[in-house]
Amino acid sequence: MKQYVALLRGINVGGHRKIKMAELRSACEEIGLSDVQTYIQSGNMVFRSLQENAEDLAQSIKAVILKQFGHDVITFVINSEAFKQVIVNNPFEEREDPDPKKLHVCFLYEEVDTSLEAELQAVESGQDQVVLMPKVLYLYCPDGFGRTKYTDSVIKRILKTSGTTRNWRTVLKLQEMLHNNK
Repeated sequence: MKQYVALLRGINVGGHRKIKMAELRSACEEIGLSDVQTYIQSGNMVFRSLQENAEDLAQSIKAVILKQFGHDVITFVINSEAFKQVIVNNPFEEREDPDPKKLHVCFLYEEVDTSLEAELQAVESGQDQVVLMPKVLYLYCPDGFGRTKYTDSVIKRILKTSGTTRNWRTVLKLQEMLHNNK
């Protein structure tokens, strides 16, 4: 069985699209996922599956959430090997101030042309820095993510795709959960 990370966008935010994690785990087990674990209430999940296609898994999770909870939730699934590469490829790890609260990763829903990074760099963003890879955008926000100019609408306008963003601590916690779930 392969291990995966699922990232659900926009659940349990501001009292909207509420889903209890125990109920989410149960619903996912009903569709054949195993060893399902969740992390915090904002839609982070690790699991195992015999299914080898991440997009098919994302669609299955999305469908069960719609059926059982009535929420149409954008769902991103990445296999454990690709998730590990997100950590290995962190371009900001060697910074003098590698504060994990300042680093975020936007998991992109579609692969993008990395030459679009120049257009992202042109955004008046203060001290914020970005590094674009085909399926991931790394954001370093010294003044906090809540103040960044790299909003979802800016990312979508430039990259022609959207994504779901997680802070570095969450990324590391999910990797730890994968490692402990072997």
